[in-house]
Amino acid sequence: MRDNDVTWIAAAMTDEDRAVAHEPQDEVVLLDIPKDTYARYYTVAANPTLWFLQHSLWNLGLTPDFDHDAWANGYVPVNTAMARATLDELTRRPEAAVFFHDYHLYLAPAI
Repeated sequence: MRDNDVTWIAAAMTDEDRAVAHEPQDEVVLLDIPKDTYARYYTVAANPTLWFLQHSLWNLGLTPDFDHDAWANGYVPVNTAMARATLDELTRRPEAAVFFHDYHLYLAPAI
């Protein structure tokens, strides 16, 4: 970030992050995503399911235990929040490049 004019959009992880998320920021935008929504997104939908798909580690004879609630009430809302924050940043800086990192944000580009 020192060498480039970038904005990093991320989820607030700690209580301190959540407090800072409500203050004006220049280089880092922290989204205050409800803890239960983030837990569904990260620890139920993204990591136990998508990580294994991303790295081809499913045992092909088994079906994954997919949690539809975590998808609908965690993964989709977090991806939507990240996409909206990115669009806000692009409104401010339309020339900016956008990079969505890894399987945690598969839906954000389409949103």
